[in-house]
Amino acid sequence: MIIPWELYLLNGDTQFLQDNYAMIQRWIDFHALKADKYISSMRGFGDWLQPNEQNDITPKPLISTAYYASSLDYASKIATVLGKDDDAIRYTDTLNKVKHAFRKEFYDENTKVKSAATQTSYLLPLAFDILFKETYPSWFHSINNGATTTWERWNSYPLKDGFSKEKMNSLNHFAYGAVAKWFYEGILGINAANPGFKEINIEPQFNQRLDNASGSYKTPQGEVKVSWRISQGQLDMQVTKFCFIIHQSCL
Repeated sequence: MIIPWELYLLNGDTQFLQDNYAMIQRWIDFHALKADKYISSMRGFGDWLQPNEQNDITPKPLISTAYYASSLDYASKIATVLGKDDDAIRYTDTLNKVKHAFRKEFYDENTKVKSAATQTSYLLPLAFDILFKETYPSWFHSINNGATTTWERWNSYPLKDGFSKEKMNSLNHFAYGAVAKWFYEGILGINAANPGFKEINIEPQFNQRLDNASGSYKTPQGEVKVSWRISQGQLDMQVTKFCFIIHQSCL
């Protein structure tokens, strides 16, 4: 569901969506078979290696139902792009029913989770967005404790306590994904204004801890280069858009 959509956004080529549409439909149909009154029972690892996992467990149906809703959202958007309006309407209608069932099943009238109050149980309903913090558990907790690699656990080696006593404790672990995308979109500020980078927005996330950055990103339209520096409160930024090396010219 996710990869074909992300490829489409990066390249603007609907063929990625078309090639995978039958698979997308089968996935939605399969997930529907695993749902009772729109609450999913899909099996999985759940909230893998979550903080305080012995005490606070995020219910697997909560996670699975949230991903069922996310899959329907992707399917609706993909169907719309491909001009399959009837499918888009059907997926949107099911999505709304799943959302309603999700809220009723797992949260009270004040949107307080009925089960253990884990980060995941509040994160997933917030449209799969990330909350920024520097305390445990977070990316910056490990950085503030001297990490130069990605730990397997959020507390693999806190300076105060030393190595975690858990059996699985890699200090060079890629399980939590990549932050490389943020270097291009956040630090350099190169963002697609529409699929395929036919138009771009340049909007770096400036911070007092970083006073200069430079780099480039190869889009389907050509290479975009950004270089910026902040000195004495003044910003100097240079942007080169769609530089085609083969022609030795830039637009």
